[in-house]
Amino acid sequence: MNKTTYDIIIIGLGPAGLFAANLFGKKGWKVLGIEQYENRWPHPRAIGMDDEILRALGSIGLQEEMLAKMHHLKGGYLRHGANKVFASMDITSDNEYLGKQYLYYQPELEAALEEGAKRYKQVELRYNHQLVDFQQISEEEVQLKIKTKGTDLLELTTNYLIGCDGAKSFVRQKLDIQTRNLNYDGYILKIDATAKDLSKFDYDTDYFHKYCSSKKAWIRMVGRGNHCRWEFQFKENIEDPKELSNEAALQHIAETGDDISNLSVINVTFYKYQSLVHKTWRKENCFIAGDAAHLTPPYAGQGLCGGIRDLVNLSWKLEEVKQKQSSEKILETYRAERAPHFTQYIYIAIFIGYLFKTRLYYLFLAFSYLPFLKNIGGKLYIPPPKLGKGFFSRHSTARRVIPYCKVTPKDAAIQFIDEFIDNKWTLLSKSPVEKNIQHLAASINIQILDISEKTASNEWLTNWMESKRIQCALIRPDLYIFSGGKQLEKVLNQYIHLKKKVA
Repeated sequence: MNKTTYDIIIIGLGPAGLFAANLFGKKGWKVLGIEQYENRWPHPRAIGMDDEILRALGSIGLQEEMLAKMHHLKGGYLRHGANKVFASMDITSDNEYLGKQYLYYQPELEAALEEGAKRYKQVELRYNHQLVDFQQISEEEVQLKIKTKGTDLLELTTNYLIGCDGAKSFVRQKLDIQTRNLNYDGYILKIDATAKDLSKFDYDTDYFHKYCSSKKAWIRMVGRGNHCRWEFQFKENIEDPKELSNEAALQHIAETGDDISNLSVINVTFYKYQSLVHKTWRKENCFIAGDAAHLTPPYAGQGLCGGIRDLVNLSWKLEEVKQKQSSEKILETYRAERAPHFTQYIYIAIFIGYLFKTRLYYLFLAFSYLPFLKNIGGKLYIPPPKLGKGFFSRHSTARRVIPYCKVTPKDAAIQFIDEFIDNKWTLLSKSPVEKNIQHLAASINIQILDISEKTASNEWLTNWMESKRIQCALIRPDLYIFSGGKQLEKVLNQYIHLKKKVA
C-alpha cells in the first residue's frame, strides 16, 4: 500500500468540496480532494446563491470571474388561478455594492473552482477514487483506505478529514452520526432548458415567477445566459420513467404558458427534499459539512450556501489550531455556531413552502384585494439569521456579517472591505486609534482598519456604524462581527478574555 500524509483530505468534489480545496490551498495546506465519480456532474443542480457566498468566492479570488457569469435576481412575482399576477416584490440588499441574490450555472461554478484549485501546487484533486474505510489512529492522524480502478488500495494519512460527500455521506455513516429530522419533505420535478430567444418570454426575466397552488405549485427562473429552470411540486413519487422524459417535461412547462418551441431541454430530475440537521458534525479530527451535515427544502435557496458557510467557519478555526493560536476547544464552536443558523434557514424555507403550496398564500391575496393594503410597496428583505452562540461577545452587533462596502483605510488606497480584512482578525474604528491600542492589537495579531478620514468611500460604513450606535467593531476572519461598542480597549479585552478559554 502507498502511504502519503496530507494536512487535510476532502471527500467529495461537488461545489463544497472544490471550494474547500481552494480555501485550504490558499492557506498553504497540503490538500487532497477525492471524488468517487470519474468526472464532474455535467448538469445544473443548485441555481442560487446570496451575497455572502459571492464574498466567500472573493476570499479565494473567484468573485469577479463568477459574477460575470451570473444573473442578478431582483425579485419575484406571485401568480395564481389563470396564471394571474397578484403580488410582486423586490429583493433588497443591506450592502453598499452587491445585490442580495444571484443565479448561476453549477457546471460553470464547479469548473471555476476546479481551475482555481490548480493555482496551488500543494493541492491534488483525484477523480475516480472512492473512500472505503478510515479511522483515527492517533491524536493527530486519520488513516484512510481509498480504492481506485487499475491500482492497488491506497492507504493515506491526514491530520484532518472533511466529508463533503453529500446527503448519503459515507463519512457521516462511518462516524455513526445521529439525525434530527424537522419532518418537512416533498417531491420536486426539476427541469433545466435553454431558450433559443429570451425575448419571447412575455414576463420580466430579472424576477422569479412563483405559481401558488395547493394542487401543483411551480416556480420558473431565467438564470445566466439562456439557461432556464422550472420546478414543479408533487405530493407523491413518480414511478413511471416516461414521466421524466424530455417530452413529458415540455408538457409540464407548457402548463405555465411558456412557448415550448422556444426551448431545448438540458436535464430532467425528480427528487425528494428533506429537512435534516445532523446532531454531530465532528468526531476527533473528522468533520462533515454541506449536505453531509444538513438538508433543507429548496424554497430559500440556501442548500449550497449552507455548505460554503460551514467551510468558511471551520477553515479559520482549523488554521488557528494548526498555527497553535488556539487549542482544539475552538473547534467545538463549529457546529454550535453553524447548526442553529442553518436550522433557522430551514424554518424559513418551510414557512415559504407552506405559504406557496397551501392555501396560506391567500394571505398575499389580501394585498391585491383590500383597498387599504393594495398600494403597499412589495419589498422582500429577510434578515439573515445570526450565527449560534460560539466564539462571540454578547454585543447586539455580534454574530452577523459586516456589510460589503468600499473603504479608504488610513494611509492606504480605496478598496473593498473584504480585500483589507483578507481572512484576518480586524479591528474596525471610525475614530483615530491611539498608540496604546495599536500596540495591544498588534500583540494579539489583530490588524486595524482605521476609517477616521472623512472620505466619500468611508461615508457609507461610517453611517452604518452610527446606525448601530458603535464606534468600533472586531471582525473575525470569516467576516462575522465578534463584538462592537464605543471603546476599542473594551472590545479587545472581550476578545482576550474569550481567547483564554480556547488557548
